[in-house]
Amino acid sequence: MIACIKGKVLSRSQDRAVIEAGGIGYEVLLCAESMKSLGAQGTEAAVFIAESSSQYTGTTLYGFLSAEEKNLFELFREAVPGTGAKKALDYLGKAVKSMPDFSRAVEDKDPKRLTAIFGFTAKTAEKLISALKDKLKADGRPGSPGLPGAATGQQAFDADILEPETIDILNRGIELQRRERPRLAGKVQVRLIPMI
Repeated sequence: MIACIKGKVLSRSQDRAVIEAGGIGYEVLLCAESMKSLGAQGTEAAVFIAESSSQYTGTTLYGFLSAEEKNLFELFREAVPGTGAKKALDYLGKAVKSMPDFSRAVEDKDPKRLTAIFGFTAKTAEKLISALKDKLKADGRPGSPGLPGAATGQQAFDADILEPETIDILNRGIELQRRERPRLAGKVQVRLIPMI
């Protein structure tokens, strides 16, 4: 499972970007608000990743500029009935305009604010309030602190924002590369990139 991608933006369109990391170009779907902040073609970017798999279309990668965005996306998928990845990304695109205000509107059970400020339909606003009313944190953010420099890729991933399981997986991968390096010398080029 891919947790994050950091690399060069090879191309971008209205709802997706191709980010090259380790010689591989990953097509990543992002909400409109995140696309505005991603950076131009040719710049470095860092995005958190959520995956969705379908037997018809394969695996789709969804990108987020902060852990809060990713956590809210996952919360939409898990807590809101009938919400798949594409719908969750649509909801996220509206909510990230002001995540603290979004959370306050849900907490206050204010569907009018959700429709007027964020553009949700009345039915969707009621559905979101019902599903999320007790699931958002008091500070208005459903996740951990964001990734410093995520939009521009200027800073490395911070261990404070990664889940312990992710850190463990990254550490095991780095250790495996270190152990295998002598055996593979001369056969393939191995490049260690510590992310922690």
